[in-house]
Amino acid sequence: MDHKLSGIELICFDLFGTLVEIREPRWPHRMLLQAIPGADKHQLRRTLLTRAIPLEQVPSALGISMPSETLSAAQEALSHELASIRVRDGVSAMLASLPVPYAVCSNLSVHYAPALNMHHALSPTFSVMSFEVGYVKPDPEIYGIVLSRAGLTPDQVLFVGDTPAADIEGPRQAGMRAMHIDDFLPSTRTLLSMPQAD
Repeated sequence: MDHKLSGIELICFDLFGTLVEIREPRWPHRMLLQAIPGADKHQLRRTLLTRAIPLEQVPSALGISMPSETLSAAQEALSHELASIRVRDGVSAMLASLPVPYAVCSNLSVHYAPALNMHHALSPTFSVMSFEVGYVKPDPEIYGIVLSRAGLTPDQVLFVGDTPAADIEGPRQAGMRAMHIDDFLPSTRTLLSMPQAD
């Protein structure tokens, strides 16, 4: 087995930018946040990622007023993005051939949760979504939830993603091994092409 997977019992993947991609991004949440002058955009974004707030309820949930046309445009943009989500090239074959189970941990607003069920290639053992657990990567708590659900120690988990702070630095601080998806995919192809011992 490739030394990068030696001792690994679970691979935890990020979702967007790692396993799936939005082919035609329209940035609906950015549209909403830009319509709120003077607001703490970082805090509002965190709220959207850590609470299951339907898009049409965002203004009332955040205690803000927003033109109806802005909300309608954001809803249209979201629908367009969801329709353009695709599994990244090479991912389906990679997932089908992994030598260990995998999970998904993602910073995600509730609106994008259907992406995990849109494609038959995606069937993780479990998922940890920020809007469900109230934490975002790289909060240490979210990696603790991954480990708790996996029932594993940090050194038994490999985290794979595309964002350095959230998917590499954060997991490493939690004691996990971590790799960028662009490094992991070639490594996995090499592993799968090697003769397997009986």
